[in-house]
Amino acid sequence: MADIFSVLPDYSSDDYDLLNTFSECNLLAADLASLSSSVDALARRTRRSQVELRSFFNSYEEELKKGAIENGPVGISTCMNLLQRSHEKPVLRFFSTGDSRLDMSLFGGKGIATGCITEIVGESSVGKSTFLTQLCVSVQLSPENGGLNGDAIYISTESGLSTHRLNMLISSFRARFLDDRERLSADRVHYVGCRDLEEQDHILQFQLPAFARTRNIGLIVLDSIASHYRAEHFGSGPSAMYVRGNELLKTASVLRRLAKECKCAVVVANQVTDLFRLEELVQGAVSSASVMTLTQQSQMSQATEKYLRAPSDMPASSLQQSESIDFSRSFEEEEAELLASMNEEEQEADFDVLEMDLQSRFYTGWNWLSDASSEADYVPGSQGKTSAMGHVWSLCVSQRIVFKRETIEMDYDLGRGKRTIGVVFSPYFESGKMVEFEIDNEGVREVPQ
Repeated sequence: MADIFSVLPDYSSDDYDLLNTFSECNLLAADLASLSSSVDALARRTRRSQVELRSFFNSYEEELKKGAIENGPVGISTCMNLLQRSHEKPVLRFFSTGDSRLDMSLFGGKGIATGCITEIVGESSVGKSTFLTQLCVSVQLSPENGGLNGDAIYISTESGLSTHRLNMLISSFRARFLDDRERLSADRVHYVGCRDLEEQDHILQFQLPAFARTRNIGLIVLDSIASHYRAEHFGSGPSAMYVRGNELLKTASVLRRLAKECKCAVVVANQVTDLFRLEELVQGAVSSASVMTLTQQSQMSQATEKYLRAPSDMPASSLQQSESIDFSRSFEEEEAELLASMNEEEQEADFDVLEMDLQSRFYTGWNWLSDASSEADYVPGSQGKTSAMGHVWSLCVSQRIVFKRETIEMDYDLGRGKRTIGVVFSPYFESGKMVEFEIDNEGVREVPQ
């Protein structure tokens, strides 16, 4: 009921106790307008007498009619009013990642966007938590130095927040931004740990919104979204996936609402999962051959499809007995014979452009066409990895940032590798570009080219 004075600015009532009751029941002005005809149901819900509710509605409906005539129906605003509000205080803001080169290369010189959900996805120990901790410090900077002068909330579902790394980054930022030395502090980073999915939902829906109203929150971090869902959802059937998908949608809805109401950035870490094709699994079970010709792959695919269409009581050994795969011919011989038998149209139609394996490169971050020189050549099914929580969660985030780790052929005694970061998709920045980064005492920094 707290929005009644924003909907009806001139509304006055002496019964503040009744208004508090409406607030405790999470009733908004629009809800009361729809419940005015069922006073008995509202009386049971609020545990107030029907007499005082009818008395309230008599004056409330008059105010609604007056407000609708002067300002339009409840919840509807003109575009001019929206434009004036956007000029008063811009909804969309950005803050720096803490490294100016990284901001310029990937984020158009702006940084992380507020008012939406940003996902950080990558393998374990690639630098995601360090980057999230760095954002908790950079959001405290003044707007002149690229920050929001806001506090950060760090919600952990896994190993917790590294206070040693946090203090190290604060010291580094104080040395780099002398005019913000007093502004940067660990007291402005608020930590909460979630032991299970139920506690996580309670914190996001009730505790966090109440706490955010008392602070100038610029950043909310959830590290990570996949931990409790993977631990508590064991089913893999359609019904289990349906339940998990619904809960993910509810969590994403809460996070988006927090981002809009607090005008802050919501950054969520996510794990990755390996991708396997059914043919690859069957190939590994039937033969240990590392290279198969095109004809062999076709024979294996036909055998797999025949096995899947067979009755459930069909013995597994019949798969090997019913199909004989020839491994004697070379790959080059089979490829030349197959291409010679195909016309140009058949060769162009070999891969369906709407196939999931082809389309997934645009939102997983793996096996982009620009990565073909450094990773596996672009072939359907060769993505290798994808973000956890499936397509449902991918549709809930506004932008995805991927962290990768690649092996460099060099002296193994040095134990070095190459780490890259890139924007997979975003409504604000160009996607598809990867830059190399390193982690030192100053946090995550782009490696100068």
